[in-house]
Amino acid sequence: MKDAYKSVSIPFGFNTKGERVNLSLFHSFFVAMSGHGKTLGMKSVLLRFHEQHPDWKILVIDSKDKRDFADLNSDIPICFVETTEPLDLKALLEPILSSNLMYYFDKIIEEAVFDTLGEIQRSIAHKIEEVDAHRAKMNGKDLGKLRVLNYTMRKLVALVEKPNIVKDLKLHDGFNVMPVSLPDVKNPTLKRAFQQLIVRSVLVLLLSDQSLEKTLLVLDEEHKWSPQKYGSICKQPLSELVSEGRSQDKFVWLSDQALTKVDKEPLKNVKLWIVGQQMESNEVEDARETVNSITDLNVKDSDIKTLKVGNFILVDGLHGKVERAYLQPYNVPEDVALKIVQGADPELAEPYIRRFEQSLLRSQSQEGENEMVWKEKFEKLEKEFEEFRKTTQVEVQKLRKDLCDSEERENNLNSELEKMQTLRQAFRDFFSIPMAAEGKVEAGVKVTLGTSLTEINLEDNASKEVSMTTQDPSGKLMYCAVRLHEKYLKDLSRTDDKPTFTTAELKKEAAEHGWGLTNMMIGKTTGFLIREAYLIKEGSALRLPTELKINVQEPKQK
Repeated sequence: MKDAYKSVSIPFGFNTKGERVNLSLFHSFFVAMSGHGKTLGMKSVLLRFHEQHPDWKILVIDSKDKRDFADLNSDIPICFVETTEPLDLKALLEPILSSNLMYYFDKIIEEAVFDTLGEIQRSIAHKIEEVDAHRAKMNGKDLGKLRVLNYTMRKLVALVEKPNIVKDLKLHDGFNVMPVSLPDVKNPTLKRAFQQLIVRSVLVLLLSDQSLEKTLLVLDEEHKWSPQKYGSICKQPLSELVSEGRSQDKFVWLSDQALTKVDKEPLKNVKLWIVGQQMESNEVEDARETVNSITDLNVKDSDIKTLKVGNFILVDGLHGKVERAYLQPYNVPEDVALKIVQGADPELAEPYIRRFEQSLLRSQSQEGENEMVWKEKFEKLEKEFEEFRKTTQVEVQKLRKDLCDSEERENNLNSELEKMQTLRQAFRDFFSIPMAAEGKVEAGVKVTLGTSLTEINLEDNASKEVSMTTQDPSGKLMYCAVRLHEKYLKDLSRTDDKPTFTTAELKKEAAEHGWGLTNMMIGKTTGFLIREAYLIKEGSALRLPTELKINVQEPKQK
């Protein structure tokens, strides 16, 4: 619901009169020197805010090397959105070199034609490689610019192409802690540059995503995102969020140890200031001037210097009031807090604070232990799955190979079968062509091979009855084969009971009957007769089927 913030009131602590003090939900700035209780106070206020308004999303950017908000046990993935718009790309690269890249901007415009940073870097590297290999030409000035851009782009791509980085900002109700301490990035300049890239992405997405209404963003270490003396890609989107966020129920709580290193421009719409103790005169002066100029209220240097631990000056520009108040730490009883307000030593709250911190640590430890247990189980299952995957992969590859071999054998057999069928049909077509009788044989006279079988030799696979005509080469050759068979059976010089004969003998026998058959015709015809089991091949010779009585009637002569 729009303007939901107006109904939000956050318990803070007690003022010097012992009256309950609540904070309005608005863009705010917490500033206090180290050791004053700023971090503990922010956690306490945030926890109370969450308890009373659980439907709000709280996004904390946790950037210190020694994390302040890890004990909330609500970490979410780092969010980073790539941009290849030339101005944005220039702003992304400048923190890496800590230098203005306007001199290289023409080349940035020229190269920023791809959808991802990785593609841009690879394109630049390829151009340099082509020139170095003398396959392309480029003047030295442009080549030098490309080398600088390639160096910075490699650094940038190495930062953004990490497995724990997501492109979408997904928040749930309650706490969402984004850890951006980046312990694996050792170079402080690169670390700061990448941290700014991440925060910039968060700010841009928070501004543009309408589903992220009722969100409170907590940005500690404000000098990292909006430094006083240096440029930052976070300044512009932070200024826009502070200016426009209220209409979408999106607010920012900023914090730092001092204001001297913070750019004041994005803070113009921050109306609620929680000021803790400052001791350095320039820091006291800067805090006083900043707060007074923005809120049009009057805070004195002495007010800031004399604050005790846990006490803050609340400068409320929304309601035009300034008051000193004790920030009641979470878990500290109300009566103890009131005693401290009335002058008791703040150490009175220490036992409760320690118990509160220990409870967070125990919760974090338990969460860590549970995480370790599940991590071990996950790693074990992951290892077993990897072994199973490798074994299965080998089996699948073997089965695929066997299947391919089977398919190949099947294809080969089908191919051979098709060839044989084609050849068989060709023979059938060839031998079915009527041929005029040659020589002394009268056309149309049939040769009948009457069969009287007493046994069928399975080996021969012979037909029981064969009827042919001498008009076909097959009939002529079969007639000659019968004549040779009978002739060799009567030949007392031959001892074989299965007389064989050669194709040459068949040709000679055919010639005696006036049939001038060519070698090619005899070869094709005998092949056909062999396949039909009318003739049996014995090595290089031929014979008639065994156990077969054949009566032959010779054709009439002219």
